[in-house]
Amino acid sequence: MPESINKKLAEKAVLQALKDARYTTGQRKSIMKQLRGTVDRLVAELSKLTGLDTSKSPRRRKQIIASFLQDAEQIIEKDFKAFEKSFTSEMSRYAVYESEAVAKTVNTAVGVNLVSKTLTEKQAAALVSEAWIANKTVNEYFKGMQESMKADLFSTMRRGYLTGESTESLIRKIRGYVDADGIQHAALIDGATRKSAERAVRTMVMGIANEARHKTLVEDADVVKGFQWVATLDGRTCAECASRDGLAWDLDGNGLDGNTFPYETPPIHASCRCTLAPVLKSWEELGMDLPEFDPSTRASMDGQVSDTLDFKEWFDSKGAAFQAKWLGPGRYELWQKGKITFRDLVDQNGRELTLAQLKELVDD
Repeated sequence: MPESINKKLAEKAVLQALKDARYTTGQRKSIMKQLRGTVDRLVAELSKLTGLDTSKSPRRRKQIIASFLQDAEQIIEKDFKAFEKSFTSEMSRYAVYESEAVAKTVNTAVGVNLVSKTLTEKQAAALVSEAWIANKTVNEYFKGMQESMKADLFSTMRRGYLTGESTESLIRKIRGYVDADGIQHAALIDGATRKSAERAVRTMVMGIANEARHKTLVEDADVVKGFQWVATLDGRTCAECASRDGLAWDLDGNGLDGNTFPYETPPIHASCRCTLAPVLKSWEELGMDLPEFDPSTRASMDGQVSDTLDFKEWFDSKGAAFQAKWLGPGRYELWQKGKITFRDLVDQNGRELTLAQLKELVDD
């Protein structure tokens, strides 16, 4: 029996997600390089301070630091505005690439140019600007990164005021340094700022990729039946994503094959690695009789949702130690006793349930 084209497309979606992850690594490095440039500008501004090391008046020292923080705030805001502009431009080109990639994947798998409409540069720019990625826009992500950096800087400078630190000491803390014992002390951006930036970039890239695929395939509603959720098969996959793995929805967000979960375009949380695979209509649903194709090609386009290995099947194949660690002791006990199913781990809105909520479910 020929392999289903929808199964092939689900597998291709996994491969594309891996490419996207590698691309994300480059974008994370880029934003960190830009943040280091901001640190250099902050240090240059801090180096200009006069009176901080010589003044014995706490009030005067506080005024000097407050004045620096006002200037620093403007530097950070200006830089992040430039970061966002550069990132948005890059993501617009990336959205066009993702649109063309999914069209090529479908057309190659089928052997016919079924998907013909891909995103224009203008459409891609609008998508990047307007998309809700895990309930935030790109602009909101950059505001969050900006505020995180401000908070780190303000905290460092205010602690320095309280402990009477010198300008040189504050510069070392902002830049990072190696002490006399050879111990590396992290720079300003290596704490919450770095985590916030890397998490945001990872989430935005995956979100824009999925939004671009979604918009492209919706434009070819005559060909596409819907979308299938594809989660990463490893121990870092959360219950919310794992419970959706393999489920499918039509283009209006209605569940297919008995699926009752509401549709959301991934990512559904920060650093979500899930992706969407197209579910194509069968030749019969397309109203096409294609005698020029051999029987195996015609049969492979059967319109069925891919039955490729899903997270539950993968999880079932793992040993007890892995399962207990992933589920936690309480959930694992309920799982072992057969009192909960895999999808009982989340509610009907796809949100993870607590152990107490699960036990109430069992009692019912």
